[in-house]
Amino acid sequence: LGKRMCMMGLVLTAYEMYKQLRMWGEAVDCLVIVDRKNEAKELIHKQMEVRKTPHLVCSLGELDNDPQYFEQAWDLSNKKYARAQRLLGHYHFQKGNMQGAIDAYTLALAINPLHKNIWFTRGIALMRLQQIKEAAASFVRAIGVEDEDYQVWGNLAACHTQLGNLKEARMAIGEASRHGRDHWRIWESYLQICMNLVDLHGVLRAFKRLCELGRGGSLHVGALQETVKWVHTDKQLFESKLGARQMATKVYDCFKLVTDTSPSKWRYWRLRAILEDIMSLAPESYASHMAEFRHLQSEVWEADFEHFPELITELAKTLDTLSEEAANPAISGDGKVMQELAMVMKNVEQKLEKRPEVAHAR
Repeated sequence: LGKRMCMMGLVLTAYEMYKQLRMWGEAVDCLVIVDRKNEAKELIHKQMEVRKTPHLVCSLGELDNDPQYFEQAWDLSNKKYARAQRLLGHYHFQKGNMQGAIDAYTLALAINPLHKNIWFTRGIALMRLQQIKEAAASFVRAIGVEDEDYQVWGNLAACHTQLGNLKEARMAIGEASRHGRDHWRIWESYLQICMNLVDLHGVLRAFKRLCELGRGGSLHVGALQETVKWVHTDKQLFESKLGARQMATKVYDCFKLVTDTSPSKWRYWRLRAILEDIMSLAPESYASHMAEFRHLQSEVWEADFEHFPELITELAKTLDTLSEEAANPAISGDGKVMQELAMVMKNVEQKLEKRPEVAHAR
């Protein structure tokens, strides 16, 4: 009944009830909850003069942040009061003593293993000591207690990745994404694992979700490049089989989403254009290269002296590509495209004239 009162916010009512029942440890807990810590300490000292209990000693240790009280409570209970070791483990963890935390948590879990958070924190401590296999086992035990915590699944995936168990990592990160759908770090891990497995379907799913979460502008260019490379390497496959052609369409739709959500990223437009070229979409490829040019150009003219040469070189590459594509009859049409491109190049030359210190980069 007292616990239900606390859950309903009736903490002081629960406190009075515990006092009447002489349940002093629980009464102290109520005072701590309502931030009446001085009163809690007075009650602890008063009751410890009558009878010292592991509960009261641990509560004093929490209030004073003093680990000696946790050790006293452990000895007082004849090494049976698991809370004392849990609190001692928390103390060591916060102080950066990972081995001390692991030892304390292990003792606590041997008495009461139904503490998911303790298994989880123990796993984190093991990871920090590079005891990856043991950490994975600890996360598995946490999942055995509660299997809906995305952080546990995510860390288990990280362990399997480090151990080279990519299929197990893929399964674990899949569960993490299911329970932590709105957490972008999970999807970044999902993406990396799928990249390692050459799981194109999973990669596209991660790209899409990251865009939906507003992380499209932070997508790693290398991952996007690798995706385009997969399509290019298996171009004949993508063109010959229905399922593969449908996957190619999904890749293209994904890249359109990436550029739509992050239109200022010129590298994204370049990769989209390359993909369109692979898929024989000449007009679309030209349009994407032109978008690449516009966004790259804005970076070029705002660049400092250090970064200007690199960016102007990239701009020259883009203009060369546009010139080659504009010569394609499917694009050039009545010649308006060539006229537009000529005006673009003239504009670039005029702006370069205003930066004589890098005139050699023309």
